[in-house]
Amino acid sequence: MKRHGSYVAALLFTIIALLGWNTSHVHAAKMLDYGDPLPDAMTMPQPTIQKEFCEEITKRTGGELTVKYHHATIVTNEVKAVEMLKRGALAFASLGGAVGTTFPNTQPLVLPYLFRDYAHFHAVLAGPVVKKMEEEIEKQHGLKVLFWFDFGFRQFITTKKPVGALSDLKGLKLRVMPSPPLAELVNSLGASAVPISWAETIPALQQGVVDGLDLPIVSFLANRVYEISKNMALTSHYFAPTPALVNLKVWNEFTPAQQQIVRQVAKEMSAKQRMLMEKSHEEGLETMKKYGVNVTSPDTAPFRKVAQEKVYPKYYEKFGKELIESIVATK
Repeated sequence: MKRHGSYVAALLFTIIALLGWNTSHVHAAKMLDYGDPLPDAMTMPQPTIQKEFCEEITKRTGGELTVKYHHATIVTNEVKAVEMLKRGALAFASLGGAVGTTFPNTQPLVLPYLFRDYAHFHAVLAGPVVKKMEEEIEKQHGLKVLFWFDFGFRQFITTKKPVGALSDLKGLKLRVMPSPPLAELVNSLGASAVPISWAETIPALQQGVVDGLDLPIVSFLANRVYEISKNMALTSHYFAPTPALVNLKVWNEFTPAQQQIVRQVAKEMSAKQRMLMEKSHEEGLETMKKYGVNVTSPDTAPFRKVAQEKVYPKYYEKFGKELIESIVATK
């Protein structure tokens, strides 16, 4: 009887092998949550790409990994998003502009006037400096960076007067996000940096608590800032990379085939987001003009000089001048 059972088992195994059945289908489906804490309009490149990222993983794994995108719902704060990600309440999450605050080892990436253009930014991300930062995030926080995306170069927009030169910033109160290098730049340029949460920013602008703020052009449009502030200066002073992350324990539970699918989707989404952001910058600039925004193009050399002389030294001391200069020199 035992021999008969063994024969049947062997026969079944042979049939499965001959038919080439994909044993991956026997893996239990994983229901995974992706938390995006930012309330950006779904028409913007960032949420569009993150939603597509989730949909593509679900599709390409045949539902083995079913990833649900939560847009500013189950988590609306970047700090809480990372906390939930660390303890596994979220499998995936992304940040906004607070990456340097959340992961201090990445602060060299958020120095003002660090990146020349999009090509420079992506060359740095593909290089050894960022690779080491990603390894440190894994080791210290138990989180894996899947891909980086961006919100574009930030510009100043003001209510009281146009900014045509560095001296025009003197005395202005400008809202800043949680980023020490950005606040240091604004103060060094002669304005006053006023840290305000994003939820309070538009009311603060309307009520005159601040005289302006900085955002990428696509964000000015999505949040209708042009209805309040009619002066935009193309200073391109700050470029904030931000990561899409996965809990490392969750990642290690994926099969090699599933990990490869996630890597490939991440690579594709990063490239697509870059294309969308570059396109939205150019189109957005023309749209801002159509809405009656006075666009100025001040000489940014004095702005850059202030950044390098007054902001960079602190970070040279903290991270090493050679590291930061290697980022600047990346081709």
